[in-house]
Amino acid sequence: MILKSFFKKVGAGRKERRRHYRVVIKDLHVSVRGGTGDVSLTVKDVSTGGVAVLSRAKALKPGTLFRLDITRNGQTVCAGLLVKVVRSGDGVVGCCFVRPDKKQEATLHELVLEEQKRRAASRRGTGECAADMEGEIEFIDPWSHKSQKFKPPSKK
Repeated sequence: MILKSFFKKVGAGRKERRRHYRVVIKDLHVSVRGGTGDVSLTVKDVSTGGVAVLSRAKALKPGTLFRLDITRNGQTVCAGLLVKVVRSGDGVVGCCFVRPDKKQEATLHELVLEEQKRRAASRRGTGECAADMEGEIEFIDPWSHKSQKFKPPSKK
């Protein structure tokens, strides 16, 4: 009974929290070896914890394990990643990486960080920053889970 108070149920109306930052990278694909040959799928987004690909393949059901290579502009970026399908629907298959080795982890971190840096540089070039944002920003304390709203000052 006491332990139940430490765990909170996530309600249907609550937003899903991600463990890894996801990025969309142009011209990123995965190559999957199948019985009829290699199949190339377009990557919707990627993180250090997994990848979402565009596919309606019925064989990619939740729980399915397979290996894939991540390619960018025709070049293999990360090879032999073991993935597990965690969700499938609406033409998107979400996969999590299963025990990537240190080299694969480093490559994934570098891939995501490179895209984050590119986006930050492009925002600096356009002058986009928090002060230019409209509306409120919601901060959530990671320990107490209390939410606090903040409205940036308007430009004069």
